[in-house]
Amino acid sequence: MGKIITYASGHDAKAIIWIVKSAREEHRQAIDWLNDNTNEELGFYLVQIELWQIEDSVPAPKFEVISKPNSWAKTVKSISDNAELTDTKLKQQRFWQEFKEHAKSNNTSLRFQKARPQHWFVMAIGSSECYLSLTINSRENQFGCELHIRDNKDLFHSLHDKKELIESNIGAELEWMELPEKKASRIKISRSGSFESEEGWPEIFDWLQDMAEKYQKTFPNFFNLNT
Repeated sequence: MGKIITYASGHDAKAIIWIVKSAREEHRQAIDWLNDNTNEELGFYLVQIELWQIEDSVPAPKFEVISKPNSWAKTVKSISDNAELTDTKLKQQRFWQEFKEHAKSNNTSLRFQKARPQHWFVMAIGSSECYLSLTINSRENQFGCELHIRDNKDLFHSLHDKKELIESNIGAELEWMELPEKKASRIKISRSGSFESEEGWPEIFDWLQDMAEKYQKTFPNFFNLNT
């Protein structure tokens, strides 16, 4: 199960199928728990495989679904969770949803998760050590695109050693934030803009898409093979 979740996160999977020879009760409970505690875009399946043979026929596999998502329950939970959201949170969710639609209409190479009512939007970038994060800072009227390195200072330093080449490929100077007092490190670029003024959103969407695509195209070329 741990390997499945690791692979799924790296590929932004929406359906995770765990095939076992003999499904035990603890297997079913684990899948049911994941389905009850994740959003409606994710689906976990537990499948038991058996080998069947009828008379002299060639043996063939038979798959039996032991556990699957309860879509209705997830939808109800999602509605309940959103019931007490503030106007700002709802606007953040709408911003990310409209950004997704805008980028897709512009033939983006980005792969998106569900838009959520929060000031950040996360995407995979080819390594379990880090991820791509787009951000809204409504207080300072800034938007950002950053590589967030979870807990690997060596990776940050190896990327910093190639700073000039990376910035040349992206076409802009970046803010290199080692954050020595914290586990995480960040490599960020920001621009000004108003979150409140929706008329300016399309211009922000263009910038976020451009930066995110450049990050996803550039940084994986410099990751160590073991990340």
